Amino acid sequence: MKKFLIIVCFSSGVFQGKAQLADGSTAPDFTLNDINGNSINLYGYLDAGITVYLDIFAAHCPTCWAYHNTYALKDLYNNHGPAGTLTQDIMVIAIEHDPANGMNELTGVSGSTAGDWVTGTPYPIINPEGTDRSNFISAYNVTFYPMIYAICPDRKITWIGTQDETTLYNHVGTCAVSGMNDVDVETLQVYFSNTDNLIHVKVSKTGVCSLTIFDSNGRVVLQQKSVEGPVSFTQFGQGIYLYQVTDNTGNLKTGKFFK
Repeated sequence: MKKFLIIVCFSSGVFQGKAQLADGSTAPDFTLNDINGNSINLYGYLDAGITVYLDIFAAHCPTCWAYHNTYALKDLYNNHGPAGTLTQDIMVIAIEHDPANGMNELTGVSGSTAGDWVTGTPYPIINPEGTDRSNFISAYNVTFYPMIYAICPDRKITWIGTQDETTLYNHVGTCAVSGMNDVDVETLQVYFSNTDNLIHVKVSKTGVCSLTIFDSNGRVVLQQKSVEGPVSFTQFGQGIYLYQVTDNTGNLKTGKFFK
Protein backbone atom coordinates (compact mmCIF):
# COMPACT_ATOMS: atom_id res chain seq x y z
CA MET A 1 0.00 0.00 0.00
CA LYS A 2 1.34 3.41 -0.92
CA LYS A 3 2.04 5.86 1.87
CA PHE A 4 2.10 9.60 1.38
CA LEU A 5 4.11 12.05 3.47
CA ILE A 6 2.42 15.42 3.19
CA ILE A 7 3.46 18.55 5.08
CA VAL A 8 0.56 20.90 5.70
CA CYS A 9 0.47 24.63 4.96
CA PHE A 10 -1.05 26.96 7.52
CA SER A 11 -3.58 29.46 6.27
CA SER A 12 -3.03 32.08 8.93
CA GLY A 13 -1.77 32.55 12.47
CA VAL A 14 -0.32 29.75 14.56
CA PHE A 15 -1.66 26.24 14.16
CA GLN A 16 -3.06 24.67 17.30
CA GLY A 17 -3.66 20.95 17.66
CA LYS A 18 -7.14 19.65 16.87
CA ALA A 19 -8.09 22.91 15.17
CA GLN A 20 -10.30 21.06 12.70
CA LEU A 21 -13.84 20.03 13.54
CA ALA A 22 -13.97 17.29 16.14
CA ASP A 23 -14.36 13.78 14.77
CA GLY A 24 -17.94 12.62 15.20
CA SER A 25 -19.41 16.12 15.20
CA THR A 26 -22.17 17.08 12.77
CA ALA A 27 -20.96 18.51 9.46
CA PRO A 28 -22.55 21.90 8.69
CA ASP A 29 -24.67 21.95 5.55
CA PHE A 30 -23.74 24.16 2.60
CA THR A 31 -25.01 24.95 -0.88
CA LEU A 32 -22.36 26.46 -3.14
CA ASN A 33 -21.83 26.79 -6.89
CA ASP A 34 -18.85 25.06 -8.46
CA ILE A 35 -16.66 26.74 -11.10
CA ASN A 36 -19.04 25.51 -13.82
CA GLY A 37 -22.07 27.10 -12.17
CA ASN A 38 -23.53 23.86 -10.79
CA SER A 39 -25.18 24.10 -7.37
CA ILE A 40 -23.68 21.63 -4.89
CA ASN A 41 -25.61 20.78 -1.73
CA LEU A 42 -23.87 18.69 0.92
CA TYR A 43 -26.96 17.29 2.66
CA GLY A 44 -28.47 16.33 -0.69
CA TYR A 45 -25.71 13.74 -1.08
CA LEU A 46 -25.71 12.62 2.54
CA ASP A 47 -29.47 12.14 2.65
CA ALA A 48 -29.16 9.92 -0.42
CA GLY A 49 -26.73 7.63 1.40
CA ILE A 50 -23.56 9.03 -0.19
CA THR A 51 -20.32 9.48 1.78
CA VAL A 52 -18.74 12.84 0.93
CA TYR A 53 -15.03 13.72 0.92
CA LEU A 54 -14.12 17.40 1.16
CA ASP A 55 -10.72 18.46 -0.19
CA ILE A 56 -9.93 21.95 1.12
CA PHE A 57 -6.87 23.28 -0.68
CA ALA A 58 -5.18 26.40 -2.04
CA ALA A 59 -4.00 26.71 -5.63
CA HIS A 60 -0.60 28.08 -4.59
CA CYS A 61 0.03 25.43 -1.90
CA PRO A 62 2.87 23.04 -2.93
CA THR A 63 1.83 20.34 -0.47
CA CYS A 64 -1.75 20.51 -1.75
CA TRP A 65 -0.39 20.16 -5.28
CA ALA A 66 1.76 17.20 -4.26
CA TYR A 67 -1.26 15.39 -2.82
CA HIS A 68 -3.39 16.33 -5.83
CA ASN A 69 -0.83 14.62 -8.05
CA THR A 70 -0.98 11.36 -6.15
CA TYR A 71 -4.42 11.05 -7.84
CA ALA A 72 -5.83 9.49 -4.67
CA LEU A 73 -9.01 11.59 -4.81
CA LYS A 74 -9.29 11.30 -8.58
CA ASP A 75 -9.02 7.52 -8.41
CA LEU A 76 -11.46 7.42 -5.50
CA TYR A 77 -14.00 9.40 -7.51
CA ASN A 78 -13.52 7.42 -10.73
CA ASN A 79 -13.85 4.09 -8.93
CA HIS A 80 -16.57 4.92 -6.40
CA GLY A 81 -18.19 8.22 -7.46
CA PRO A 82 -21.53 8.82 -9.21
CA ALA A 83 -20.38 6.95 -12.34
CA GLY A 84 -17.84 4.75 -10.59
CA THR A 85 -16.52 1.57 -12.14
CA LEU A 86 -16.72 -0.31 -8.80
CA THR A 87 -19.43 1.37 -6.69
CA GLN A 88 -21.37 4.64 -6.72
CA ASP A 89 -21.45 5.46 -3.00
CA ILE A 90 -19.10 8.42 -2.56
CA MET A 91 -18.69 12.01 -3.71
CA VAL A 92 -15.58 14.20 -3.79
CA ILE A 93 -15.84 17.99 -3.55
CA ALA A 94 -12.79 20.25 -3.78
CA ILE A 95 -12.98 23.72 -2.20
CA GLU A 96 -10.39 26.46 -2.81
CA HIS A 97 -9.46 28.24 0.39
CA ASP A 98 -7.62 31.41 -0.60
CA PRO A 99 -9.76 34.46 -1.56
CA ALA A 100 -6.93 35.78 -3.75
CA ASN A 101 -7.08 32.77 -6.08
CA GLY A 102 -9.39 32.77 -9.10
CA MET A 103 -9.70 30.85 -12.35
CA ASN A 104 -6.24 31.94 -13.54
CA GLU A 105 -4.70 30.32 -10.48
CA LEU A 106 -6.93 27.25 -10.68
CA THR A 107 -6.05 26.65 -14.32
CA GLY A 108 -2.37 27.45 -13.79
CA VAL A 109 -2.41 30.36 -16.24
CA SER A 110 -1.00 33.08 -14.01
CA GLY A 111 -0.75 34.35 -10.46
CA SER A 112 0.41 32.41 -7.44
CA THR A 113 -0.33 28.86 -8.52
CA ALA A 114 1.22 25.42 -8.33
CA GLY A 115 -0.32 24.27 -11.63
CA ASP A 116 -3.51 23.40 -13.49
CA TRP A 117 -5.99 22.03 -10.96
CA VAL A 118 -8.93 21.86 -13.37
CA THR A 119 -7.79 19.78 -16.35
CA GLY A 120 -8.30 16.09 -15.65
CA THR A 121 -10.17 16.64 -12.38
CA PRO A 122 -13.50 14.76 -12.66
CA TYR A 123 -15.11 15.97 -9.43
CA PRO A 124 -16.49 19.48 -8.79
CA ILE A 125 -14.22 22.34 -7.72
CA ILE A 126 -15.74 25.18 -5.72
CA ASN A 127 -14.09 28.59 -5.38
CA PRO A 128 -16.39 30.43 -2.95
CA GLU A 129 -16.23 34.21 -2.64
CA GLY A 130 -17.24 36.81 -0.08
CA THR A 131 -19.55 35.69 2.68
CA ASP A 132 -19.93 32.24 1.10
CA ARG A 133 -16.23 31.69 1.61
CA SER A 134 -16.00 33.20 5.10
CA ASN A 135 -19.05 31.24 6.26
CA PHE A 136 -17.62 27.96 4.97
CA ILE A 137 -14.13 28.54 6.40
CA SER A 138 -15.64 29.45 9.77
CA ALA A 139 -18.11 26.56 9.82
CA TYR A 140 -15.41 24.02 9.00
CA ASN A 141 -12.74 25.64 11.15
CA VAL A 142 -10.18 25.67 8.34
CA THR A 143 -6.80 26.82 9.66
CA PHE A 144 -4.51 24.80 7.40
CA TYR A 145 -4.47 22.99 4.09
CA PRO A 146 -4.71 20.51 2.55
CA MET A 147 -7.53 19.51 4.87
CA ILE A 148 -9.42 16.36 3.92
CA TYR A 149 -12.70 15.63 5.68
CA ALA A 150 -14.84 12.49 5.24
CA ILE A 151 -18.55 12.89 6.01
CA CYS A 152 -20.79 9.85 6.51
CA PRO A 153 -24.45 9.83 5.45
CA ASP A 154 -25.45 10.31 9.11
CA ARG A 155 -23.64 13.70 8.81
CA LYS A 156 -20.83 12.73 11.17
CA ILE A 157 -17.50 14.18 10.12
CA THR A 158 -13.96 12.81 10.37
CA TRP A 159 -10.69 14.55 9.59
CA ILE A 160 -9.20 11.78 7.46
CA GLY A 161 -6.14 13.60 6.13
CA THR A 162 -4.11 13.01 2.99
CA GLN A 163 -4.46 9.26 2.58
CA ASP A 164 -4.18 6.90 -0.39
CA GLU A 165 -7.29 5.81 -2.27
CA THR A 166 -7.71 2.52 -0.40
CA THR A 167 -7.52 4.14 3.02
CA LEU A 168 -9.92 6.88 1.93
CA TYR A 169 -12.51 4.41 0.68
CA ASN A 170 -12.18 2.14 3.70
CA HIS A 171 -13.77 4.94 5.72
CA VAL A 172 -17.09 4.19 4.01
CA GLY A 173 -17.20 0.90 5.88
CA THR A 174 -17.04 2.72 9.22
CA CYS A 175 -20.15 4.77 8.47
CA ALA A 176 -23.45 3.83 10.07
CA VAL A 177 -25.86 2.13 7.70
CA SER A 178 -28.09 5.16 8.06
CA GLY A 179 -28.18 8.04 10.46
CA MET A 180 -31.65 9.00 9.27
CA ASN A 181 -34.99 7.43 10.08
CA ASP A 182 -34.88 5.03 7.15
CA VAL A 183 -37.86 2.69 7.03
CA ASP A 184 -38.13 -0.83 5.73
CA VAL A 185 -39.04 -1.59 2.13
CA GLU A 186 -42.53 -2.77 3.10
CA THR A 187 -43.45 0.68 4.43
CA LEU A 188 -42.01 2.84 1.65
CA GLN A 189 -41.30 1.48 -1.82
CA VAL A 190 -39.65 3.44 -4.62
CA TYR A 191 -38.62 2.17 -8.03
CA PHE A 192 -38.09 3.57 -11.52
CA SER A 193 -39.54 1.94 -14.63
CA ASN A 194 -37.60 2.44 -17.87
CA THR A 195 -40.58 1.07 -19.75
CA ASP A 196 -42.86 4.01 -19.03
CA ASN A 197 -40.35 6.55 -17.55
CA LEU A 198 -42.30 6.66 -14.30
CA ILE A 199 -41.12 6.80 -10.72
CA HIS A 200 -43.41 4.57 -8.69
CA VAL A 201 -43.82 5.46 -5.03
CA LYS A 202 -45.88 3.29 -2.70
CA VAL A 203 -46.56 4.23 0.91
CA SER A 204 -48.36 1.52 2.83
CA LYS A 205 -49.34 3.51 5.94
CA THR A 206 -50.08 7.18 5.28
CA GLY A 207 -50.62 6.94 1.53
CA VAL A 208 -49.10 10.41 0.90
CA CYS A 209 -45.47 11.49 0.82
CA SER A 210 -43.06 14.06 -0.60
CA LEU A 211 -40.46 13.19 -3.23
CA THR A 212 -37.15 14.89 -4.05
CA ILE A 213 -34.85 13.74 -6.87
CA PHE A 214 -31.19 14.78 -7.14
CA ASP A 215 -28.89 14.31 -10.13
CA SER A 216 -25.38 12.87 -9.71
CA ASN A 217 -24.05 16.38 -8.97
CA GLY A 218 -26.41 16.82 -6.03
CA ARG A 219 -28.72 19.27 -7.80
CA VAL A 220 -32.46 19.02 -7.19
CA VAL A 221 -34.08 18.14 -10.53
CA LEU A 222 -37.56 17.26 -9.31
CA GLN A 223 -39.48 18.02 -6.14
CA GLN A 224 -43.07 17.14 -5.41
CA LYS A 225 -44.65 17.84 -2.04
CA SER A 226 -47.61 15.47 -2.36
CA VAL A 227 -47.17 12.15 -4.14
CA GLU A 228 -49.98 9.61 -4.29
CA GLY A 229 -49.07 7.74 -7.48
CA PRO A 230 -46.50 7.43 -10.28
CA VAL A 231 -44.41 10.51 -11.18
CA SER A 232 -43.28 11.13 -14.75
CA PHE A 233 -39.52 11.26 -15.35
CA THR A 234 -39.64 11.52 -19.15
CA GLN A 235 -38.01 14.95 -19.36
CA PHE A 236 -34.73 13.88 -17.77
CA GLY A 237 -31.77 12.26 -19.51
CA GLN A 238 -29.93 9.04 -18.80
CA GLY A 239 -27.82 8.84 -15.68
CA ILE A 240 -27.71 8.08 -11.98
CA TYR A 241 -30.31 9.78 -9.78
CA LEU A 242 -30.70 9.93 -6.02
CA TYR A 243 -34.10 10.06 -4.34
CA GLN A 244 -35.45 11.07 -0.96
CA VAL A 245 -39.01 10.17 0.05
CA THR A 246 -40.64 11.35 3.29
CA ASP A 247 -44.10 10.29 4.45
CA ASN A 248 -46.48 12.31 6.60
CA THR A 249 -45.19 10.78 9.82
CA GLY A 250 -41.59 11.79 9.10
CA ASN A 251 -40.32 8.41 7.94
CA LEU A 252 -37.54 8.80 5.38
CA LYS A 253 -36.25 6.54 2.64
CA THR A 254 -33.25 7.34 0.44
CA GLY A 255 -31.63 5.53 -2.45
CA LYS A 256 -30.69 5.76 -6.10
CA PHE A 257 -31.86 4.52 -9.46
CA PHE A 258 -30.47 4.38 -12.98
CA LYS A 259 -32.28 5.69 -16.04
